[in-house]
Amino acid sequence: MKNILLLVFLAFSSSIVYSQDCEIPANVKLVDKEDYAPYHNLVVECVGWLESTPIKKEPRKRDQVNAFLIKWMTGTPTLSISYTMYHSEVISVDTKNLMVPFLGGWSRAIILSDFNLEKYEGMAEGIRTVLGVMELPGAPRKSREIKRLIKADKKGVLIEYLKKKDKG
Repeated sequence: MKNILLLVFLAFSSSIVYSQDCEIPANVKLVDKEDYAPYHNLVVECVGWLESTPIKKEPRKRDQVNAFLIKWMTGTPTLSISYTMYHSEVISVDTKNLMVPFLGGWSRAIILSDFNLEKYEGMAEGIRTVLGVMELPGAPRKSREIKRLIKADKKGVLIEYLKKKDKG
């Protein structure tokens, strides 16, 4: 009986993950610095949607979500993300579909931490978001570096691994 209940719970919880949604309002205003904060929850929702929706599913909505996130991330005065050649290398297997989840995952982590997050913790959350996208149907083949990141994350040493990579 416990196994059946556990199975039902797992099936229900996985459907919640895939049912995550975000709706971009038609009248998004991102001009003045105070325009950005009201969209924090939407940013979190949109990153969740990117990370739970297969890449080939809803391409028009994916473009809309990506465009909103890029506009928000490039204009927000409340957070800063550093993007290096290493990050570019990691997502090079599919830059079009992995760059926004990486930057968005980092942004989401900053927002959820109430803007009190160490650089490598944010970077690790961006990488974890990419790793989540890489598990979705239609994702590109995992590169050697993506496999190393998965291994480091499973071992609980992702932040240390990223610090080594960042120092070159």
